[in-house]
Amino acid sequence: MSTNVDVAILGGGLAGLTLALQLRRADPGISVLVLERDAHPPPMAAHKVGESTVEIGAFYLRETLGLGDHLRTDQLRKFGLRFFIRSDAASEDLNDRVEVGGTVYLPFESYQLDRGRLEAHLGQAVLARGGRFVDSAAVRSVVLDGQAGHRITYVRGGEQEEVLARWVIDASGRREIIKRQLNLAKPTGHRASAAWFRFSVELNIDDWSTADGWRQGHEQKHFSRWFSTNHLMGKGYWVWVIPLSHGATSVGIVTDETIHPLSTYSTLERAIEWLDEHEPLCAARVREHREHILDFKALRNYARNAERVFSPDRWCISGEAGLFLDPFYSPGSDFIAMGNTFICDLVMRDRAGEPIAQRARIYDELYRGYGQHSFVVYEGQYEVFGDPVVMPIKVIWDFAMYWVLFAFVFCQGRLCDLSALQSLRVDLDTVARLNREMQALFLAWHREGPPPPPPGRIELPGIPFLRALNAGLTAPLSSAEFRAKLAENIELLEALAEEIQAAANGGERETSELLMPEVWNRLGLPV
Repeated sequence: MSTNVDVAILGGGLAGLTLALQLRRADPGISVLVLERDAHPPPMAAHKVGESTVEIGAFYLRETLGLGDHLRTDQLRKFGLRFFIRSDAASEDLNDRVEVGGTVYLPFESYQLDRGRLEAHLGQAVLARGGRFVDSAAVRSVVLDGQAGHRITYVRGGEQEEVLARWVIDASGRREIIKRQLNLAKPTGHRASAAWFRFSVELNIDDWSTADGWRQGHEQKHFSRWFSTNHLMGKGYWVWVIPLSHGATSVGIVTDETIHPLSTYSTLERAIEWLDEHEPLCAARVREHREHILDFKALRNYARNAERVFSPDRWCISGEAGLFLDPFYSPGSDFIAMGNTFICDLVMRDRAGEPIAQRARIYDELYRGYGQHSFVVYEGQYEVFGDPVVMPIKVIWDFAMYWVLFAFVFCQGRLCDLSALQSLRVDLDTVARLNREMQALFLAWHREGPPPPPPGRIELPGIPFLRALNAGLTAPLSSAEFRAKLAENIELLEALAEEIQAAANGGERETSELLMPEVWNRLGLPV
């Protein structure tokens, strides 16, 4: 049997289902078919990367897709990203590390996601909007033809079906259907691997220290560190501890493959032994609750890149099937949000009879350019992760860079505004140059070996310029106000770079309104 549709989406995970819902919300008359290999609904605590959102992904889910009620009632509001940085001399007690996080929430809401629960809800939402969602469907072939239509053959229940689609979107994850077919894989310089597992119970990080003052500022339940995306960090690695909404906990080990090869933690037994050596406090909790472990998965060299993701011939690649950087800073749902928004805009313009070739090329260039710009944040930087002086400054820089440009553009609804994109190209070049310089500086500074500061906390939400950037992401702005604010943001980033460079080089600097003097003093770098 043959079916004609406007859009066929290969893959019904987070990328495919969110795009299907976005398309149906943009145009209720569009016919959308989602083909998902696995059965639906997925299980709770589905074994997928992408449980933590930051600003772009959170805005996309809440505002673009209208999922605010689900996020607030069936998921967890995230208490920000939290980092516990372990120097070589640090004790096992978390209170003896430099902690970078907050005792208050940032203004912008983000969420911890039970992916199984979210994707089950998305599947129902797509159906409720009139989309067609076929699970247990194995795609057998895709014949790309931008003129006559793309022909997709799939098998479900032993029966072969055929679809003719004006648009085809590859959201197949690591199966990378179109990328493999067209040989579009592009190498990355980022060699990192991961292993992760879920527990059916809470592993509450608030109970991991009995030191005096450990719970100060976290006494109330909703100000518990447990609600954060917690990072236990050392040289060449980080370990995540993430809560899920039905009381489960996700734990993952992520490493630079050249410092901690996956072979040292590629099975559950090896992973626990690896934690014994590098994060014994976490290892003890894992052993204590071992009977509650639900699953285990390991992935070598997870970073992905592509030569192209959006084509004028009406095929596109969304999510992990195209680009995947690193789980650090939780960018996965951000790239889904940006990619799907570009795709939705192209499809809607095509339906309106507008030529799309130029836009497809511009969107492809911008999306992959942001990916390349973001890879610099990770490539070679895992060496810095255990540095209690340099790493907190890197976190502050990386947050600022993200909120100054890309999160600001997306949350202002300007991602597909060509007039804004013209200036964005120049800004991207400026930020990319600054970022390359700063990431190189962090590595060189770390290798100089600045003396470690005493243990303590750095209150990120208490840094005025960071809080203002976060709060201003969705401020109502006219086109002129948006351009002026973007220029102001770039100037702020340049000033921040100058201040950090002066600190790294031991030069004199005046008291700054950007990084508070308390931050410099806490890190042993007095103003």
